[in-house]
Amino acid sequence: VVGDTGYDMLTGTRAGASVVAGVLTGAHDAERLRADGATHVLGSVAELPGVLL
Repeated sequence: VVGDTGYDMLTGTRAGASVVAGVLTGAHDAERLRADGATHVLGSVAELPGVLL
């Protein structure tokens, strides 16, 4: 799951996703994304292939 809010991170965690990536392009900062379950915090979606491959 990829998202830019804490709610996205909670959704991914509750769904049991193995990768829950927060992107720092939304309203929430890295601390909030991690607190809500992000397994990875990315500066942009361009970094996503490095997480998945």
